[in-house]
Amino acid sequence: MSTVRELALAEATLKAIADKVKDHLDTVKKELQVQLAATAKDTGARSVTVTAPGATAAAATVSLSETPAAAVLRDADALTAWALETVPEHVTERVAREVSPEWLSAVLAVMTDAGNVLWTDPKTGTAHVVPGVEIAKARSTHSVRLRKDGSEALLAAYRGGQVPGVSLPELATGGDGR
Repeated sequence: MSTVRELALAEATLKAIADKVKDHLDTVKKELQVQLAATAKDTGARSVTVTAPGATAAAATVSLSETPAAAVLRDADALTAWALETVPEHVTERVAREVSPEWLSAVLAVMTDAGNVLWTDPKTGTAHVVPGVEIAKARSTHSVRLRKDGSEALLAAYRGGQVPGVSLPELATGGDGR
């Protein structure tokens, strides 16, 4: 049985290693994200199968996912106050006032297509900057899904020095961390 000091030492050491791994992982993830997005743009390929060096079975799949830019409601009170003055027929009076979800959905779609927060009243032709709405930036992320036994194959390749770009000597010895 371990003592409190031994367990504290083990946890502190593992935290230090995890922090180093996280820093390295963050750097690699950013670089991979840029390259995945460029590959998707150039070739249309949105995923990469990962095979550990020397292995035949796939160890993981890395997939790109993107969320397009879109108009989103950030300040419902500002929007409701503006809509009450500008398009009151689209404001529902309840215990609290709210803009009609159907109208808001249509207006957000128009703004998303235009890439701005302007709405032109079809009755008057007047253009309005709609308060409480902004265009959310497009986002792009990727995910890594390890396959069955993928972790072990990748760790074995890492320990054998066969994974370029990953150099964390403090992790290279011992398979069980001891």
